[in-house]
Amino acid sequence: MPARIFEDLLAKGLRAPQLPVVTGALITVFGRRTKRQALIEFETDGVSYEKVYMIAPNLVPDAILGINFLKENNVVINLTEGRFKTRRDGSDCEHKFFYGSLPKNK
Repeated sequence: MPARIFEDLLAKGLRAPQLPVVTGALITVFGRRTKRQALIEFETDGVSYEKVYMIAPNLVPDAILGINFLKENNVVINLTEGRFKTRRDGSDCEHKFFYGSLPKNK
């Protein structure tokens, strides 16, 4: 998750515990190293998810759901329709991709 969005969410009252990074670090394309991460709950189409996000400076997308999230939620991606499906507790939930859903700081 971009640092700009994370800081904006905190300013708006989001409670997101910041967690120590025990293994590894994220190195940006600009060579900057970040060891910030936070546990964030988000909702899409009425379904809540929790995800630990690395907080990265200068990241362009709003967020990237990594392989851990994809595996934990049995995600199936349909690129043709721009949708993804999750399976939790025996139930399927289908969602549209949400590119650019968060406001950008200008």
